Amino acid sequence: LIHKAEWHLAHQELTEAEQVARKAHEIIRTSGDGLIAAETLILLGQIEYAKSNDSDADIYFASGLEMLERLKYQKELEEQTVRYAELLEQHGKVHEAFKYFRRAFQAASK
Repeated sequence: LIHKAEWHLAHQELTEAEQVARKAHEIIRTSGDGLIAAETLILLGQIEYAKSNDSDADIYFASGLEMLERLKYQKELEEQTVRYAELLEQHGKVHEAFKYFRRAFQAASK
């Protein structure tokens, strides 16, 4: 389901992407924390940014990144933190983007 949602997002089919991602989130949430759960939260964040719902996007990204950090998935944390920083930068949130680029660098150093 996650890959299907990513495909819809890549093709700017935001309604479909959101529906599939939310369905995946509901299914995965029952399994507790894990890599797929974190990736689903981050995907929901990307979808919300594409829909210009920045505050919701920030909540999803923060939750997904916190989960990756808690689970000690350093490589994924680094990659997703850079992705988030780039989105922040694209949306004019340069100060926030800098903080996340720094966090990605710190994750890479561990």
